[in-house]
Amino acid sequence: MVRRMTAGLIFLVAGLVLASPSLAREVYVKDWGMVEVDTEHFVDLQDQMKSSSQISRMFYDPTNAYLLVSFQGNFYQYCGITSDTIDTWLAAPSLSQYYLDEVQNNYDCRTNPGPDYRK
Repeated sequence: MVRRMTAGLIFLVAGLVLASPSLAREVYVKDWGMVEVDTEHFVDLQDQMKSSSQISRMFYDPTNAYLLVSFQGNFYQYCGITSDTIDTWLAAPSLSQYYLDEVQNNYDCRTNPGPDYRK
């Protein structure tokens, strides 16, 4: 009985690991929908980010100048944001302050449409 339970538990854990969302294959973008970020389009900028209490993840598509940012737990999209702007932002003393001052109200996808990666 214990052997069957152990085998069943191993199978269940293996299934959970394979289906785990911890690598964030898709994200929900506020007012837009689900976007698949595990594609050749996106660069995950997490390894380049400074620690931030409000910004936890950034995915950037340099070809289309399209950015997804997790700010205070919600993903938002920004269009027309250049690689130079991303580099300046990543080098800024505060990711959150740069976001609030330079990004949040300046790259609206409603006025500057970007790609549609919705699922």
